[in-house]
Amino acid sequence: MKKTLLLTLVTAALAVSSQAQLTNNYAGNGNATFGGAVGNGSLQLVNDSSGALNFTYTRGSSSFNNAIVLYIDSIAGGAASTAGFTDNADGLRIAMSGFRGGAERSTLNFSGGFGADYAIALNNGFAAVWSLSNPTNFPYITSGNISPNTQTNGTYNFSFNVTDLGLTANSGQSFDFFSTYISETAWRSSETFGATFSTPSQQGYLTFDAAASNTFTTVPEPTTYALLTLGALGVAGYAARRRARK
Repeated sequence: MKKTLLLTLVTAALAVSSQAQLTNNYAGNGNATFGGAVGNGSLQLVNDSSGALNFTYTRGSSSFNNAIVLYIDSIAGGAASTAGFTDNADGLRIAMSGFRGGAERSTLNFSGGFGADYAIALNNGFAAVWSLSNPTNFPYITSGNISPNTQTNGTYNFSFNVTDLGLTANSGQSFDFFSTYISETAWRSSETFGATFSTPSQQGYLTFDAAASNTFTTVPEPTTYALLTLGALGVAGYAARRRARK
């Protein structure tokens, strides 16, 4: 009986570990300086054992007609502010830099300890990830294949691999991120997902200070996940046996 129960627990643990995924949801901060497409919306992140990092953006009120930028802190180093970014070669690069040219700049200062290494930027037609290692010409990494591509759709899906952010699949590593909703002329709103600004009602060519950042932890290696699952199942089995003896 004990061997049968142990085999059942091990089999269940391995089955769960092979389908492991971790999901976090980040609600908009309730701000609607640009109409609420982000501030009244939400962002879901799902990482699975294949290394895929899947995003679902659910639009709030107003059309999705500007750019969303997710600044990622995943490796050592990184920029503490967008003040030194000058890549303005196209609309999404302007959004990531917060700089269009001349006085048209909206600087974003990140919270203490945050260093932006990568940026995921998207509009209603395109999503991609860039490295921020060269502040004058962001190296392009890969497309996120956003779908669909209209301003008024309810949800938008796009995806990358954790390796695109300098991480290792099935490592259990974490990364921090901060989001911003900004026009492709660098006019910034106060709408964010999760962590927000210290002054959450301003907009324009101003200086914005992030009050905090969000954290996402990726799926650990299958053996670790299996052991954690086995432990949980073992506790459940022990409790069931105790109830059966009463």
